[in-house]
Amino acid sequence: MKTFSTEFELLEKEEFQKSVDSRIQILYHHNSKVDTICMGDIFFISVNGELKKDSPSLVKLIKKSIYEVK
Repeated sequence: MKTFSTEFELLEKEEFQKSVDSRIQILYHHNSKVDTICMGDIFFISVNGELKKDSPSLVKLIKKSIYEVK
């Protein structure tokens, strides 16, 4: 979870805002608040409706967690 928190905190606001065709939605509970993270399949990350710059490392981490076979 520490890596996720670190990657999440490093997200920067994208200069140009547009809608995201969300394929993945995450509710992130932290510090007594909830952030809604929406992601496209490969690109685009939105947090609470605000587009962020792409973070390949965060996308990889999330997809690994979702699709990991145990």
